Amino acid sequence: PGFLKTQEYPNGLELDIFYPQYGFAIVVQGIQHEKYHEFFHGGDPNSFIKQQARDQLKKKLCEENWIAL
Repeated sequence: PGFLKTQEYPNGLELDIFYPQYGFAIVVQGIQHEKYHEFFHGGDPNSFIKQQARDQLKKKLCEENWIAL
């Protein structure tokens, strides 16, 4: 959706399933969204921090646009 496009993410952040007509979306998140895991983050702890920042931005943008996650 257009509201997930930002200057930093011009292609937009992703939702796995989006039902705009019902005002909700589904995002399936693995363990790599909750804690650092070397395999998923390529051995870079900063990658995990960036992942969490993207997740929080996505949540904020959805809330601002009345979309429940």
